[in-house]
Amino acid sequence: MVLTLDDIDKNPELISTTDYFEGMLINFRPLLLTDEKKLAHFLENLGSQTRKFSTRNGYDLNEARDLCFAINRYDKLRLVALINHETIIALFEFSLSIVENEYKRFSEKYGIILNEVTDMRFGPCISDQYQNRHFGCWLFEKVKPMCKLMGKERLILWVVFLLIINVL
Repeated sequence: MVLTLDDIDKNPELISTTDYFEGMLINFRPLLLTDEKKLAHFLENLGSQTRKFSTRNGYDLNEARDLCFAINRYDKLRLVALINHETIIALFEFSLSIVENEYKRFSEKYGIILNEVTDMRFGPCISDQYQNRHFGCWLFEKVKPMCKLMGKERLILWVVFLLIINVL
């Protein structure tokens, strides 16, 4: 059975993990409606350098509300990493759709044929104080099993540069 966004919305525990990173208890799970204030705090505290690599409309409570409102409404899945279930220190966004210009660019530039059934875009955002500590790599290892459960084989990094990572 392949997990859908609806499955995940109804039962976030299907893809949630709790583990230790550098002695800190980290819960990595889907964004919940109740995360508005925690997410706003995370967004508000992102530094200017981090914001250069982000595609947010804003970095405040309104943006956090919009992201929480969008849960299971579109083609997006958002995961958050929290310290002790309280403080968000990372936001990973996944898009199950692939836009037309990406099909063309990957085909022409790299000779790669994208497939919306097996490929998914993602964009990680990690709070400034946890960057350059291999935290993103650590979280990515937790993402790979989730992708497999969703029937995905490749992730397309959608930030300043594009990179394909084979999940299998």
